Amino acid sequence: AVALALAGAALPAVAADGETLYTLNCLACHGADLRGLDGAGVPLAGSRFVAARSVDELVAFLKAGRLPDATDSVAGRAMPAFAWLPEPELAAIAAWLKARGGG
Repeated sequence: AVALALAGAALPAVAADGETLYTLNCLACHGADLRGLDGAGVPLAGSRFVAARSVDELVAFLKAGRLPDATDSVAGRAMPAFAWLPEPELAAIAAWLKARGGG
């Protein structure tokens, strides 16, 4: 009965806090220190990929993800698309990455 009641409840909106959103959506692969995890996400600390892109370009990348055969600088590493996240949340993640030294 509790599960049914919770299933119908609206989830609270998550504030566009880049660090919190990174923790919820990115940390499992890229790590708390942005250094990536073996076999999962690439390092984001000092990333030339992040540094070379604007927040808007990073949002577009986060929406699309990366296929394993991509031809950019980290080819071979797949990344899921996060198009299901609202754009303000993606922008908050991207801005936080840029400010945190991801690039």
